[in-house]
Amino acid sequence: VDTYTVKQQRAARIRVHVRRGGDAVTVLDAVDHAVSTLDTTLGQQLPVLVHLTGGTRTALAKTTRVH
Repeated sequence: VDTYTVKQQRAARIRVHVRRGGDAVTVLDAVDHAVSTLDTTLGQQLPVLVHLTGGTRTALAKTTRVH
């Protein structure tokens, strides 16, 4: 998850790696549920961009850890 400020409002980008053979609809439903829970917790709706990734290049890419 990355957060940005767009037009003086917080926004989030969620990147999800879908494995080969994975069901993108199921993944999007799970992300939608998580975002709905976040909106309820925050008490406001947060604009979200969901970026689904997959394929050989992303499977071989190094993971990035943020502290």
